[in-house]
Amino acid sequence: QKNSPPTSYAQAGGNGVAMRILPNILVGWKNRAVLIQDIFDNAISTHGHLRAIYGSFLYAFSAKYLLENEEFVFHEFIDYLVNEIEAIRLYDFLPRLDSELYIPWIIRWE
Repeated sequence: QKNSPPTSYAQAGGNGVAMRILPNILVGWKNRAVLIQDIFDNAISTHGHLRAIYGSFLYAFSAKYLLENEEFVFHEFIDYLVNEIEAIRLYDFLPRLDSELYIPWIIRWE
């Protein structure tokens, strides 16, 4: 829709993050903690809503699954995604949230 008002940062939940994170995945897929942190950092630069952040995690873990497994087994893939997403807790990022990188994200959510 051409005349739609721009989406606010806090409501931005599009696929822009997913389109940017393939390099993060290819570099960091063997180190889960680094991968999650890099994707989170990338995501909050343009998208404030958790659906965009978790959507990018789903994309990353989908790619990670494909890189780690020679065969694609649908039910194993779904179980893998569920387990990976359930294991992410945003409070894992709290020790770093006092960094200048996170201040704009925090301000918009307060």
